[in-house]
Amino acid sequence: MEFTSSVGDDFDYLAIGNSITLHLITDFWWGEWGMAATTPELDYYHLVTEGLENQYGSVNSARYNYSVWEIQAHDRTETYDFLDNWLVDGIDLITVQLSENASDLSEFSVDFESLLHHIQKKCPSAKIVVIDDFCSDEKSVMKKCDAEELGVCFVDLSDIRGKSEYQAGMGTVVNGLDGKEHIIEHSGVAAHPGDEGMRYIADRVIEMSKE
Repeated sequence: MEFTSSVGDDFDYLAIGNSITLHLITDFWWGEWGMAATTPELDYYHLVTEGLENQYGSVNSARYNYSVWEIQAHDRTETYDFLDNWLVDGIDLITVQLSENASDLSEFSVDFESLLHHIQKKCPSAKIVVIDDFCSDEKSVMKKCDAEELGVCFVDLSDIRGKSEYQAGMGTVVNGLDGKEHIIEHSGVAAHPGDEGMRYIADRVIEMSKE
């Protein structure tokens, strides 16, 4: 689903992120939801949507994998055209979960602040919530500073970052879209938030949405 031109009377939620938000099927991943939740309902996006439904009733939600922004370090603003179809006035809540795939950090803080400002201009009525980096203290500091500079909410993950109990881990069983059980044997997938990590993220986002 895509927010292309307008939103309705329901509460409208847009999740912008990377594979933690949405990853399609590959030879090492068997779903179309946030890697590496064991079922679709247990990724943070579904859990946040469920929590919003408990608060507001009907919720119109969508998500977009915008990892191209992380990877294209030489000019990240060139990727805004991909995002802009999703950014329409009237969205109530936008979560921004980006940074884990960024390796060139020379302009990361400047670019992240620019991205947040771009989203603010496109969606002036939206509450924006930045989700902390799940892996890197260095990127966490930059994202938090940028969020504070622009008056944007920040979900701090320092209490779970680097802790194995919040990662999926090798050997975790995932219920794939093919109806079969699959075992995580890929180190990159294993390093993603598991069900407990996804729940932690969702709970913090839901708390922020109430403030």
